[in-house]
Amino acid sequence: MDWERTKTILLVAFFLLNCGFAYVLWIHPLVDSEMYISMQQIEQVTAELQTKNIHMAVEIPRRLYKKRFLSVRNGGPYGRKEAMALLGERAAQLPGFTEYQKFIADTGEVEIFKDGRLHYTSRLNAARSELTQAQAWARAEAFLVQTIGLPPDAVRGRAVQLDNGVWLMEFCQQWHKYRPDISRITVHVAENGVLEMDWYWVEILGFEGEKMVTVPATGALLVVSDILPPDSGITGIYMSWYSHPATAERWRAHPVWVVESNTARFYVNAFTGELEGSSALGRKSPLHVE
Repeated sequence: MDWERTKTILLVAFFLLNCGFAYVLWIHPLVDSEMYISMQQIEQVTAELQTKNIHMAVEIPRRLYKKRFLSVRNGGPYGRKEAMALLGERAAQLPGFTEYQKFIADTGEVEIFKDGRLHYTSRLNAARSELTQAQAWARAEAFLVQTIGLPPDAVRGRAVQLDNGVWLMEFCQQWHKYRPDISRITVHVAENGVLEMDWYWVEILGFEGEKMVTVPATGALLVVSDILPPDSGITGIYMSWYSHPATAERWRAHPVWVVESNTARFYVNAFTGELEGSSALGRKSPLHVE
């Protein structure tokens, strides 16, 4: 038997097999036009955004995705224990509130809603802040650890410095390789301490339902472009999951296109193309959508 020839044939066969695997895994998806939008579509939407004086600071994704719902449940309930952790042992609950619990103390106040949202406001007056971003992160994390606690699946998200130098620090949720835009903690940090904190955190149970093809990113951009004022900049667009806070024991979060501007973050349903909601990057914004 010619072993050298046999060895050569086996090596060639192995090489061709690997080439086949590489094509299936990497090349084929790139040429599957059914799961990608054309460059012509990208150019048309870019031109339409420009007519509205909206500038793209990032590339528009061409790919369509197959996504499923995400099943979640509330991380609460929350109550007096959390209020005392934020305000101290002298925190007193005010009667007469039906939609939420309200606690007050000399140091501030806490509102705890039935759907799991929690809002803390301190009595501190916002002073001009000279904090660096690193210092603001350290103070925000220390505040959470020393009071209500920092969830083990929380990771640093976006940091935005407001006009008065106050930092808005966002913590988001890491679930496996994903970062769903459902849970979020925002902390306003000034030179003299934490001014405000908003908390909403869910437990992620897993995927649910059949995979469905998403609408293209261009569709989400056109929806948001009808809301954004002129001279806005789109700084990010990516796939995630989102839902409004709910009082149900368990519910499903929709896949969404998240469109980030220099003033807000918008959530467009990736199955229907409808705007699900938004969150402003600051204290109060006319862009907030309920």
